[in-house]
Amino acid sequence: DDNEENVYFAIQDGKVTVTGGETPSETPTFVVSEATAAPGETVRVTVSIVNNPQVASVQLEPQYDHDVLEWIDVVQGDYTGTWNPRVDKGFVNWYGPNGHAVDFDGVFATLVFKVNENAPAGDTTVTVSYLEDNVYDDNEENVYFAIQDGKVTVTAPETAYYLVGSMNEWSVDEAYKFVPNPENNSEYMLPITLEAGDEFKAVAATGTTPTTWYPDGMDNNYIVDASQAGDVTVYFRPDYSGGEDWHYNCLYIAVPAPEEPAFMTQSLLLSGQIGVRFYVRLPEREGYEYEGVSFTIEGKDGEESTVPFTSDLPTNSKGYYGFTYYVNTIQMADMITATLNYTVDGETQTLVKEYHVMDYFDTFDENYENNPTPYDEVEGLV
Repeated sequence: DDNEENVYFAIQDGKVTVTGGETPSETPTFVVSEATAAPGETVRVTVSIVNNPQVASVQLEPQYDHDVLEWIDVVQGDYTGTWNPRVDKGFVNWYGPNGHAVDFDGVFATLVFKVNENAPAGDTTVTVSYLEDNVYDDNEENVYFAIQDGKVTVTAPETAYYLVGSMNEWSVDEAYKFVPNPENNSEYMLPITLEAGDEFKAVAATGTTPTTWYPDGMDNNYIVDASQAGDVTVYFRPDYSGGEDWHYNCLYIAVPAPEEPAFMTQSLLLSGQIGVRFYVRLPEREGYEYEGVSFTIEGKDGEESTVPFTSDLPTNSKGYYGFTYYVNTIQMADMITATLNYTVDGETQTLVKEYHVMDYFDTFDENYENNPTPYDEVEGLV
């Protein structure tokens, strides 16, 4: 001072921030990366060392907007040595292997943040700072680093529709997210397995936070009855305004129609006697009894062969039962009429399928014409 008395000054460190563009070609720089995430998501931001002047120790303090991001973890980068991250204390500390410096550029650390649920859309700066004495070389001489800021771009949160209820503890869950119905652009759908007594509603949610309930209010949940249990599809129409028949018009369950008996496919048997096998779907349903399949050949009046239904009939990979009719060489070009005989609650039912051996060869010729390669690769087949 005026009296030549010593005066004490504290020192507040500053920094040089490199903004935009490329990192200076010779300046040692901590470079923070950029990333994008939505509210509620986690996001990773790297801190890299560029133009490494051979550092032996680094302690960095991440700087970010705490109203937008929460620092939850840190992952060691490319440098071995002593690693001492302290998320709880707000810094990342590293010493070189055996106290020695490293001489290459690389990722120093990856900072893991969670984007706050109410974070606004837009850019938020993520950077680092350091005290002069906390970055040094082998000789414990302080090393200066410029800093290139990074950022996290918070995207506008997606508004999506979810089914919430007793089956998922009334929480927004990606497994219960509705998808657009391709056959109705004003409707959404969700294939799901339900149990009798399940209760649910639909919600519009931003991130994982519900914003609108369908229907709003209490004591108006959709309750699944026994006829709607099992593998079903729930449909949702968010634009429906409500009313006494609210559930039917806005949120409803489509139960798939039960399978009916049907002829499904045919195959040709060439081992031993030539035969045609008709594969038939025979669902196990209450009141349905299957007698078998009867066969007749075109032009052979009075000739009929019946294969009764038994549980030991051959089946294919889909569980369809195979009924076989054997033909001689003369009959190969004749039409085979297969008639499935069964009863439903005692009333006789029949299904008819016509086929002849030449159909098999016609199908083969058509397939070969459209795509000959698989057949050409089988020696002697063509």
